[in-house]
Amino acid sequence: MESSPQAQLVQRKRDNTSTIGMLIFLASWAMMFAACFYSYAILRVSSGGWPPDGMPALPIVLPSINTLILISSSLSLHMAIRSVRKGDQRSFVRWLVLTPVLGALFTVLQVVLWQELMAEGLNHTSGSYGSAFYFLTGFHALHILVGLVLLVRVLPRALKGEYTPERHHPIRLVAMFWHFVDLVWIFMFLSVFCL
Repeated sequence: MESSPQAQLVQRKRDNTSTIGMLIFLASWAMMFAACFYSYAILRVSSGGWPPDGMPALPIVLPSINTLILISSSLSLHMAIRSVRKGDQRSFVRWLVLTPVLGALFTVLQVVLWQELMAEGLNHTSGSYGSAFYFLTGFHALHILVGLVLLVRVLPRALKGEYTPERHHPIRLVAMFWHFVDLVWIFMFLSVFCL
């Protein structure tokens, strides 16, 4: 059923307002993460050595796999939006379902990483090294969980075919958040695990 031009205009204004709101929200979280990374950099620069003597070095293989998984989840969400814009409902749903599956796999592997490091003696009470690591990765994991909740919330409507090439703005908003969280992880991976 076609909506009136006035209804379309009202909907466009609502979409624009929600997009601006999401951009402001993401900008505020970007500042929060920037402050966290700045604090991490100060801790690292002011320490005698990183990792400190007696503390295990952070692994690179599992975080690298997790990075590829998270990048893949962003790509799958991008493909979902591309599919819904083309009106390809089947591909849209497949790509959309794949995104939280990959996000959940990332979360499980993150817990495995934490458990391995705790078994090696690195925990949140292991001085600034341990507390900085667990705070940064835990804070990021919290945002992954929020993203997973958002993705799961849009799935029922997607499965019912309620998103169309003209009306899929909620998916775009979720994608903005998800891509932001993925971008933060890439920066975290490079600064915490690689440097």
